[in-house]
Amino acid sequence: HKGLLPRNRGRHAIATAFDQNWSVTGVTVHEILPAIDGGPLLAQERLQIGVEDDYDSIRFKTDVLGADLVEEVLETYHARGKVPSTPQNDELSTYYDPRTPADSRIEWANESSQICKLVSAARDDFSAYTYLDGTKISIHDCAVFDEYDGSFTQNTAPGTILEAEPESESLLVTTGSGTLVVTNYSHDENLNIPLGASFH
Repeated sequence: HKGLLPRNRGRHAIATAFDQNWSVTGVTVHEILPAIDGGPLLAQERLQIGVEDDYDSIRFKTDVLGADLVEEVLETYHARGKVPSTPQNDELSTYYDPRTPADSRIEWANESSQICKLVSAARDDFSAYTYLDGTKISIHDCAVFDEYDGSFTQNTAPGTILEAEPESESLLVTTGSGTLVVTNYSHDENLNIPLGASFH
């Protein structure tokens, strides 16, 4: 399981970690029972979510970490004939519902890092999105931009487009904590994105 059971049960564990803006996730090897992800724990290891991580990088890291843990569990079983287990505390369990399209809408008043994590999480099922003059724009990649201090944007509404580079398809946008650079976006219409316009 790509999470730290008993917290974050279910098939959306990686996306949930980004949605909830967690800095730590992990991998758990557990016995299979009828209850979803409810079996006794056989092995578990934590994994930091760095500022450079996105959904794809954490999926890869948990794949590698999970394979190593399964190998350790199997080696223990072959050596001892059994694997020590720890029952889960169901009182600590959490389960997050599957994502919906509404979960992927960007709130520009949030912190830049939180928005970027939402963009990363949204790759799982739905692209993160925003609107400009009624046109839906999907945001596929972004990064925190910290070359401007807070005073530069303190009187600018979150979601305001400060810079636009059509050739590189990059945008500099204000957030609740400063600015971020959108490095990959798409839309269905031939849309001009003027400076000073605001996403909403």
